[in-house]
Amino acid sequence: MFTGKQDENHPHINHYREVHTYDAWEPASEKYCGSDSKYMPISLIVFGDKTYTDLHGALSVTPIIFTLTLFNNASRNNPAFWCPLAYIPNLTYVKAKSNKTQPQVKVQDEHRCLALVFKSLCEQNKSKRGLKLIVKGKFVTGMV
Repeated sequence: MFTGKQDENHPHINHYREVHTYDAWEPASEKYCGSDSKYMPISLIVFGDKTYTDLHGALSVTPIIFTLTLFNNASRNNPAFWCPLAYIPNLTYVKAKSNKTQPQVKVQDEHRCLALVFKSLCEQNKSKRGLKLIVKGKFVTGMV
């Protein structure tokens, strides 16, 4: 029931805005859940954008927020369905205005922060522990 398989007769199968109708859904579902029906595939939509809280840009933070694709499009567009996962601090705060750090180093620092943000989620998937959920009254293990 919660296998993530596409219903070819569903009227929304041709709506490209739905994540579950893309060509990558089936291979990803097979990779992370296999054919075991106790696993339910869950995908996230993740967003991050730096926000400034002062006039000079010193106090900035990058919130990493997410929503689940199992919500419909109208729900995903509602801010109430988005949750913060982490906040990445301003990584250049203590550096001078004439920061000579190479761009690839700056990007690598941000990627290290993102790796920490997603570390526990990745570990849960690798160990096949997943997320214990009750969906429509049934216990399932969600695999992100």
